[in-house]
Amino acid sequence: MKKYKIMFAVLLTSILFALAVSQSTVLQRAAARFTASIYVTFQYYDMDLEFQEVEYAYGFGGYSVTYRDKKNGEAVSLVVESSSLPIVVAYDSLDTRP
Repeated sequence: MKKYKIMFAVLLTSILFALAVSQSTVLQRAAARFTASIYVTFQYYDMDLEFQEVEYAYGFGGYSVTYRDKKNGEAVSLVVESSSLPIVVAYDSLDTRP
């Protein structure tokens, strides 16, 4: 019986730790930057983009990630919603689709 109590305590602690980590803004910020870098790599492989900054955009409810083209200085802004899974690129300043 003692073995089950220890296993339950470890499981409960693991779940609480996972919940605490998932609510951490540091990890959400890192997930937003990672998602944006993958998106930029696939969408704009022909541009020489350099990461500028990531910040929480209160008006959009997500993280604003900014890149700048090294050749012509054009800025690319993305809004990444990473408060929960799935992580989504909600806005792309260069996307011209309707």
